[in-house]
Amino acid sequence: MKRIISIILAVVLVIMPAGVISGEDSGILDSVLNKLAEYTTEQRDGYISYFRPFITTDTGVSAALLNLDSGAMDGIIQEIVGDSVDKPTLRRVFQSFTCIKDETGIRLTYADILQKKIELENASNATLKGMEKLMNVLYKRYPAAEKIFTEDRITAGVVANLFTIIPEINESKPMLKFKDGEFDVNFVSQTFADDFDAVWDGYISKTGKTVTYQQMVDTLVTFLNSKVPQSDKSSVATALDDLGVCKKESSSQSGGGNGGTGGGGNGGTSDNNKPDDTKPTEEETGNYTVLESYDGITDELLGGGFIIKTKADTANVIEISTQAQSPMIYEFSGGKLVPVKYSVPSEKGILAQVKADGVYVVKSLSYPFADANGWGKSFIAALYNRGIINGKSETAFEPDASITREEFVKLVVELFDLNDTALKVDFKDVAEGAWYYSYVASAYENNIVSGIGENMFGTGQKIKRQDMAKIINTVLEANGIRADKASSSVFKDYGTISDYAKDHVLAIYGLGIISGDDNGNFNPNQFATRQEAAKMVYGMLTAFVNSLKE
Repeated sequence: MKRIISIILAVVLVIMPAGVISGEDSGILDSVLNKLAEYTTEQRDGYISYFRPFITTDTGVSAALLNLDSGAMDGIIQEIVGDSVDKPTLRRVFQSFTCIKDETGIRLTYADILQKKIELENASNATLKGMEKLMNVLYKRYPAAEKIFTEDRITAGVVANLFTIIPEINESKPMLKFKDGEFDVNFVSQTFADDFDAVWDGYISKTGKTVTYQQMVDTLVTFLNSKVPQSDKSSVATALDDLGVCKKESSSQSGGGNGGTGGGGNGGTSDNNKPDDTKPTEEETGNYTVLESYDGITDELLGGGFIIKTKADTANVIEISTQAQSPMIYEFSGGKLVPVKYSVPSEKGILAQVKADGVYVVKSLSYPFADANGWGKSFIAALYNRGIINGKSETAFEPDASITREEFVKLVVELFDLNDTALKVDFKDVAEGAWYYSYVASAYENNIVSGIGENMFGTGQKIKRQDMAKIINTVLEANGIRADKASSSVFKDYGTISDYAKDHVLAIYGLGIISGDDNGNFNPNQFATRQEAAKMVYGMLTAFVNSLKE
């Protein structure tokens, strides 16, 4: 079913975005989305394997057309779209994928992003905020889309990643431009347009109009200008600019080049005359005041960020507005910046547990490890900056190395400040004086771990994914964090999960902390890597901080 969603989204986001969102046949999408919304996430997941091959290669498209013509797809198509889309139109939808020349595997990348819900790595807060505003506009037109996206965890980060496909089919040039508060067409690939028009030649919409790619792009511009609130347009344009979809030009009043008089791209004076995009405006502040300077906070410490002072009646957890990329918050204490452990990025900027009348610095996250440059980069950096995780050396993290049981226990104990060096434990393989002794003792005292039998903890052993799930859920439940357990059908290999871990696995899946592999398996006995552990612990951190807000 997600492949059906991917077909719809491909049409929405890549092939004919305006035509489906706001064009002639929007009633078709209404009907399809409403039908999809009737199913559960698990039911939608059931169609992934079936439809994926039909969109990722030209050979697959040919097979899809044969199946359509022979009636082999009739049952599935009827179940999903009913009578809202006829076979000739479906043929054109499948054929449209061949317009995306796939020498670089664009279609496979697209399918992977959606199937695995891969968020755009290191997406700035401004990008995510703009995408959320654009998604909200879509939701107003198609309420069923919000239900599907929410249930299937298609986040702003995932949608942003999908949008990165657009420049790849548009000769690496922005399709749109934004100036003086309005969107317009910037560049349309004639090669892609010709291929698209050939597929849709002869198609007549329900309103009696033909379809061309240029019309689709023109309609998209109309949609953005008419449906996106004026107050949100600059934010949406910034996000699309970051993704290479839109060229955000300076206002004609600001004079000269991208970035205006401030000098240099997005860092200059913006269209809304906001001098520093990382800082909140007065309207955005509530529990804090933005300071221009503070005694002892040097430019070196500030690092391009900004200073806030919380108010006397500040709540325990507050949301601070910022457009800083991957924001991090530090308390200024004793002449130093101390990382605020319980903080996570939020819709507006960053959600943090702070003190009343405290002084803090908000700035972008730093990335300490040269070898941590893959999908786990941001999780590793986030935990390192909060003092929860360390590298194998000062410069190397070894993200793909396995993590041991004691190493993982240390992360959990550090996250929740549970380490008590006075505690004792009598596991035969936990030597008093070893670096991990107090962490294992603290975890045992707090009923987080119980060992592997025969009075052994399992020191030095690689930790299994199901054991990580048990530890994670045990700690979260102890802190009052519970989620509705997912259905056992979410994992094809559910039956191979040990009984002691089954409920824990389903619980943290419900919290979004874990997911299955490409084949829908959890792989309970597989050993986790260091970056996988970082992602799970970061998921715990996010769940905990959000629970403090509630």
